[in-house]
Amino acid sequence: MPEGPIGEWQSRPVFWSTLGYLRWWMATDGVYLELARAGMTPALLRRISDNYGVVRGIKKKEPPTKADARQFPGLQNDRSAEILCKLLEPVSQPEWPSDLAGKAEACRKIMDNALKARIAVGISRGKRKGEPRDLVSAITKLVWFIHPEGWTVFDDYAATGLGLPKGNARNRMRAFYDELYRANAQVLADRLQPIINASIVPDLKPMRIIDTLLMARAEPTRMAAAVSDQMAFLTVLPEAFATDVTKLALSLQAEMDRDPHILTSPEKPRMPRKKKARA
Repeated sequence: MPEGPIGEWQSRPVFWSTLGYLRWWMATDGVYLELARAGMTPALLRRISDNYGVVRGIKKKEPPTKADARQFPGLQNDRSAEILCKLLEPVSQPEWPSDLAGKAEACRKIMDNALKARIAVGISRGKRKGEPRDLVSAITKLVWFIHPEGWTVFDDYAATGLGLPKGNARNRMRAFYDELYRANAQVLADRLQPIINASIVPDLKPMRIIDTLLMARAEPTRMAAAVSDQMAFLTVLPEAFATDVTKLALSLQAEMDRDPHILTSPEKPRMPRKKKARA
């Protein structure tokens, strides 16, 4: 193992990832999750998308067409954000799947409907102006803010941290959640949750700590930055709070150390797929 910050990160990845995600939670996720409790709104949807860097391509604010109004009654003056909010409504319903495979499939259906509704258009290389654009990462992130339990966002860096090759976003998303299942990420999250529940920050989400770990794993420079940034973060916290969150991070690391290969073993079954009904 290399010496210095990278070696330090590799020896305690959950410790540093817990502190890293806590920073993001306090500034962003915790704030938007609290706002989303009252329901996802077009304005909040755009703020989250902008903060996460996935707003690019989503059509700017414009009134709905007559066809939009017929298909989605009640639209006002921001057709793309308003339609996307309506497409996301099933996420808050009791019927929303509880398992990772079911959630991933349900997200795919929302993506299909968003693509048909032309919520976003291509504006970068390889996409003609005005061509419908798939909102793969954006929708997994928005779903998380509505129903975070048992879910995490699809992120390009996190997928790389799982060892997945570059490729089509839809295919990579499916492979990402399949690999999380195979690596027993939810099993680890379930083991971390009771420790978090008993801590000073009981609302912290363990799957997002795992997500932070995977993103850092994607490139060594992130590992080194994580160590220096989180050390500085601890120094600016109130002393008692810094002590408590340090204890939490150490406890979570100790829990992962019981099975240090839980996020790396490739010999796990794939996520169960629901069989398609024959026509």
